[in-house]
Amino acid sequence: MTPSNKQVIALAIFGLSLYALALAASVFNFLKGDVIPMFNAITSFLILTYWLNKQFRITTHYFELREMIVLAFEVLIFGTSMFAILNHPSIAWLQIIGYVFFGLHFIAIILFLIFALTFKIKRLF
Repeated sequence: MTPSNKQVIALAIFGLSLYALALAASVFNFLKGDVIPMFNAITSFLILTYWLNKQFRITTHYFELREMIVLAFEVLIFGTSMFAILNHPSIAWLQIIGYVFFGLHFIAIILFLIFALTFKIKRLF
C-alpha cells in the first residue's frame, strides 16, 4: 500500500469515526439538535467543493446524468441542512429528513472505505 493510499484510507476512517460519534451522541441526546444538520451541510459543501475543484482541472467536460443527479442531491441536502440550522432546528419532519441524509452520507463513507480497501486509490485529486 502506498503512503497516499494510506492517507486516503486514514481520512475515510477519521470521517467514519466522526460520523459514528455524532450519531451516538445524537441518539443518546448528548448534543444539541444542530449537530446532524451541521454534519450534513459540511459534508455536502466538501463534496461540492471537491467536484468544482475537479472540474476546473479537466479540459474536456462530459457531464453524466448520474453525476448531475448526485450533485443535485447534494445541493438539496445542503439547502435543507442550512434551513434546519438557520431557521427551524426543532421541526420533526426536518429532523427526520436530516437523519435520513446523515445515514446516506454515513453509508456512502462506509462504501468508499470498502472501495478504497479493495482497490488501490492513489490520490483523491
